[in-house]
Amino acid sequence: MKRFCTTCLAMADREVEACDRPGCRGTLRPEPLLGSVLEGRFRIDSVIAVGGMGVLLRGRHVRLDSPVAIKVLQLAGLDGTMAAEVLKRFRQEATLIARLRHPGIVAVMDYGAAPDGRPYIAMEFLEGRDLEGVLREDGVLPPARIAHVVSAVAEVLDWTHAHGVIHRDIKPANVMLARIGGEEAVKVLDFGVARLVEAATGTPAERTMIVGTAEYMAPEQIDGQATAIGPATDVYALAATAYQLAAGETPFRARDFSAVVGRKMSMRFAALAERRPEAGWAAVDIVLRRALAVSPAERTASATVFARELSQALAGVDASRPVVASSAPPPDASAGAPSRARVTGRTIIDTGRRAADVPPGRGKP
Repeated sequence: MKRFCTTCLAMADREVEACDRPGCRGTLRPEPLLGSVLEGRFRIDSVIAVGGMGVLLRGRHVRLDSPVAIKVLQLAGLDGTMAAEVLKRFRQEATLIARLRHPGIVAVMDYGAAPDGRPYIAMEFLEGRDLEGVLREDGVLPPARIAHVVSAVAEVLDWTHAHGVIHRDIKPANVMLARIGGEEAVKVLDFGVARLVEAATGTPAERTMIVGTAEYMAPEQIDGQATAIGPATDVYALAATAYQLAAGETPFRARDFSAVVGRKMSMRFAALAERRPEAGWAAVDIVLRRALAVSPAERTASATVFARELSQALAGVDASRPVVASSAPPPDASAGAPSRARVTGRTIIDTGRRAADVPPGRGKP
């Protein structure tokens, strides 16, 4: 059985546990689908990325001879109730995205089950990089670039909100800058944890399990306030993402989940005016603080309104007039939230990717 390195993603046929690529200290993990033809339709060639709940594979449609991205869900380690709930959410993603036909949302081609029972979704293959990769490789974005990306994501979110769908996991890893026909297109990925607004009250498992990424979750999402989750929840995550594009890290980065929650509830984070040398960031901070309000009712009215206000504020950032930045308070530690944590009796499943380094673009798990 072929294996792949969970850090550098290189493939290997050897029955060893450690990657032998120079400078890589990753471990090799078996992937049964590598080298196979899935359900007679998709030839699986390589691993694109590894995430908290699944693996993304690169494949090719056998009959159409076109590239595809295959997202396979990992259910190992979950108890029966939680596995059933995650499986339901995964199937929801397939039908949900197939219904949400928008140029800013990755297109779903098919879905089914692998021979070992793992469900999969076949999606359009995208060349490019997600914002997580952009930040890692290029550093923070210039103001105009932030405005462009946030505006594009906001347009997608308002469109999905109008169709009764909340994304609930907006973050840099779920926004991709794809190259299509020689031009760049902003694509929003992974509606796997999205939920129909009208289904705000669900099964007991839904009421005790929270799926998302802790540092971007809105307070009502962390508290499990199902009836309070709505468009403002996505506005919050988009604002946290915008802050990260400007600062290089999330506003609520802390040593553990409890510290993240404490920062969110007190709205304690360093102002961009203290982190960036250019003049004009104070106006951006005002826009961000409104979108990051603890109460959904106090946040900016919609994603596009937030993007418009942010763009106007970013237009006032003047690189020709540097200011003396005061030292920002250090984060509690370098670690983010753990993959699973407990808060008020609920289980938090973090959907962040496991791999320490992921090669540029081409989708995400």
